[in-house]
Amino acid sequence: MRCGHRDEIGSIPGGRPGISCSEERSVHAERTKLKGEVAVKKILLVEDSATTRALIRAIIDELDEFEVIEASTGFEALKILPSQEYELIITDINMPDINGLELISFVRNNQKYNQLPIIIVSTERSEEDRRRGMALGATAYLAKPFTSSELQEIIRNTVRR
Repeated sequence: MRCGHRDEIGSIPGGRPGISCSEERSVHAERTKLKGEVAVKKILLVEDSATTRALIRAIIDELDEFEVIEASTGFEALKILPSQEYELIITDINMPDINGLELISFVRNNQKYNQLPIIIVSTERSEEDRRRGMALGATAYLAKPFTSSELQEIIRNTVRR
């Protein structure tokens, strides 16, 4: 749960405008409780666009079995990666600081994380971009725009491997 980081218009990414961090944590905790006593799988979502992060989070929330932890840059993702165990990383390619391909390279070259599945979600649509991402170690590649069912199917198939 990323709280305290504000996007361009002053709201909490993935949260609701005007709600404090403690209120947002309470809402998030309640939502997690509603998922039952089943162990919730964590997904690290790395995307610099607050709008796209919110969209992807909403799509994942429909699955009722995942908790989404957000990072707005690859650098931020590297800082929070050691804080929890994740089932999956979903990353964009084009981001400031450390881009998605550099993030994948770090994850694949780190013994602690090298088996972690990674889905690239990107506007880069060419077959060459897809090949490059997969060659670096991505588990799946989804070009934007995509449907919610496409993303959900890829997540289910990737986490079950």
